[in-house]
Amino acid sequence: HDQRMTPLMAGTLVVCYCGTVIHSAEHAACENPGSNWIFAGVLTIRGPRGTQTWNIARGLRFGLDIEGWGLESTDKLRILGPGEDCSASGTYDPAGSYTALHVGCPSMDGSGCLPAPARHNLDLLV
Repeated sequence: HDQRMTPLMAGTLVVCYCGTVIHSAEHAACENPGSNWIFAGVLTIRGPRGTQTWNIARGLRFGLDIEGWGLESTDKLRILGPGEDCSASGTYDPAGSYTALHVGCPSMDGSGCLPAPARHNLDLLV
């Protein structure tokens, strides 16, 4: 049997263990499950919660609070335009920048507050 798992959502799961297993031709089951399943630990699957939505007024500087588990300052965010997929390499505008979103704002010395460049990933502040 293939025992590998692929988590589809971030979160915290409880892991239980049964040491007395009854085997049959069709499957294996815990013998006397009411008393033989014991707590083995907690499994945390890193990542954002994945169900958040935001409504931002046009022209205002904003930040996004990302809720999730095990997020780190080395993680990145990517903001894409309509119809784009998170796994796509780049941002919405294939010409080089996504002009509907500026990054580095406000800019006191003129070096920031520019259109987000293609393939721009934003730092996550934890």
